[in-house]
Amino acid sequence: MSTEWQKKLRRIVLNRDNWICQYCFKKLVPQNHGATEFEQVATIDHKIPISRCSSVSNAWKLSNLCACCRQCNEGKGALSAIEWLIVLAFRRGEVRLLNELQKAA
Repeated sequence: MSTEWQKKLRRIVLNRDNWICQYCFKKLVPQNHGATEFEQVATIDHKIPISRCSSVSNAWKLSNLCACCRQCNEGKGALSAIEWLIVLAFRRGEVRLLNELQKAA
Protein backbone atom coordinates (compact mmCIF):
# COMPACT_ATOMS: atom_id res chain seq x y z
CA MET A 1 0.00 0.00 0.00
CA SER A 2 1.33 3.42 -0.94
CA THR A 3 2.03 5.97 1.74
CA GLU A 4 0.75 9.52 1.37
CA TRP A 5 4.16 10.85 0.29
CA GLN A 6 4.39 8.11 -2.38
CA LYS A 7 0.93 9.03 -3.70
CA LYS A 8 1.90 12.70 -3.83
CA LEU A 9 5.20 11.89 -5.55
CA ARG A 10 3.36 9.70 -8.06
CA ARG A 11 1.02 12.59 -8.97
CA ILE A 12 3.97 14.98 -9.33
CA VAL A 13 5.83 12.58 -11.66
CA LEU A 14 2.78 11.74 -13.78
CA ASN A 15 1.88 15.43 -14.17
CA ARG A 16 5.50 16.39 -14.95
CA ASP A 17 5.64 13.72 -17.69
CA ASN A 18 2.18 14.68 -19.03
CA TRP A 19 0.74 11.22 -18.35
CA ILE A 20 2.88 9.72 -21.15
CA CYS A 21 4.99 6.55 -20.76
CA GLN A 22 8.58 7.72 -21.07
CA TYR A 23 9.58 4.44 -22.74
CA CYS A 24 6.85 3.58 -25.29
CA PHE A 25 5.12 7.03 -25.39
CA LYS A 26 1.60 5.67 -24.86
CA LYS A 27 -0.98 7.84 -23.09
CA LEU A 28 -1.43 6.82 -19.46
CA VAL A 29 -4.67 6.66 -17.51
CA PRO A 30 -5.37 6.29 -13.76
CA GLN A 31 -5.58 2.74 -12.40
CA ASN A 32 -9.32 2.99 -11.82
CA HIS A 33 -9.99 4.08 -15.43
CA GLY A 34 -10.52 1.54 -18.22
CA ALA A 35 -7.60 1.75 -20.67
CA THR A 36 -8.23 1.56 -24.42
CA GLU A 37 -5.87 -0.08 -26.92
CA PHE A 38 -4.06 3.28 -27.25
CA GLU A 39 -3.77 3.85 -23.50
CA GLN A 40 -2.00 2.09 -20.65
CA VAL A 41 -2.50 2.09 -16.88
CA ALA A 42 -0.14 4.59 -15.20
CA THR A 43 2.73 3.59 -12.93
CA ILE A 44 5.95 5.32 -12.01
CA ASP A 45 9.32 3.72 -12.62
CA HIS A 46 12.78 4.05 -11.09
CA LYS A 47 15.14 4.76 -13.99
CA ILE A 48 17.89 3.19 -11.92
CA PRO A 49 16.16 0.37 -10.01
CA ILE A 50 16.11 0.52 -6.21
CA SER A 51 18.20 -2.67 -6.14
CA ARG A 52 20.95 -0.91 -8.12
CA CYS A 53 20.87 2.54 -6.45
CA SER A 54 23.59 3.67 -4.10
CA SER A 55 20.93 4.48 -1.48
CA VAL A 56 17.17 4.28 -1.02
CA SER A 57 16.97 8.07 -0.85
CA ASN A 58 18.63 8.31 -4.30
CA ALA A 59 16.12 5.82 -5.67
CA TRP A 60 13.21 8.10 -4.75
CA LYS A 61 14.63 11.36 -6.14
CA LEU A 62 12.43 13.00 -8.79
CA SER A 63 15.29 12.80 -11.28
CA ASN A 64 15.27 8.99 -10.92
CA LEU A 65 11.51 8.63 -11.46
CA CYS A 66 9.45 8.70 -14.62
CA ALA A 67 5.90 8.02 -15.77
CA CYS A 68 5.65 4.52 -17.12
CA CYS A 69 2.96 2.15 -18.34
CA ARG A 70 2.45 -1.10 -16.46
CA GLN A 71 3.61 -3.15 -19.47
CA CYS A 72 6.97 -1.32 -19.71
CA ASN A 73 7.41 -1.29 -15.93
CA GLU A 74 6.92 -5.04 -15.65
CA GLY A 75 9.02 -5.74 -18.75
CA LYS A 76 11.87 -3.52 -17.58
CA GLY A 77 12.24 -5.26 -14.22
CA ALA A 78 15.70 -4.56 -12.75
CA LEU A 79 17.12 -3.08 -15.97
CA SER A 80 18.19 0.56 -16.04
CA ALA A 81 16.26 2.97 -18.26
CA ILE A 82 19.02 2.89 -20.91
CA GLU A 83 19.11 -0.92 -20.89
CA TRP A 84 15.32 -1.08 -21.30
CA LEU A 85 15.37 1.46 -24.15
CA ILE A 86 17.98 -0.71 -25.90
CA VAL A 87 15.67 -3.73 -25.57
CA LEU A 88 12.73 -1.74 -26.95
CA ALA A 89 14.80 -0.37 -29.86
CA PHE A 90 16.00 -3.90 -30.69
CA ARG A 91 12.43 -5.26 -30.63
CA ARG A 92 11.25 -2.49 -32.95
CA GLY A 93 14.21 -2.85 -35.30
CA GLU A 94 15.26 0.76 -34.75
CA VAL A 95 18.90 0.32 -35.74
CA ARG A 96 19.93 4.00 -35.62
CA LEU A 97 18.39 4.51 -32.18
CA LEU A 98 19.88 1.21 -30.99
CA ASN A 99 23.38 2.36 -32.01
CA GLU A 100 22.97 5.69 -30.16
CA LEU A 101 21.67 4.00 -27.01
CA GLN A 102 24.50 1.49 -26.97
CA LYS A 103 27.00 4.37 -27.10
CA ALA A 104 25.24 5.95 -24.09
CA ALA A 105 25.18 2.75 -22.01
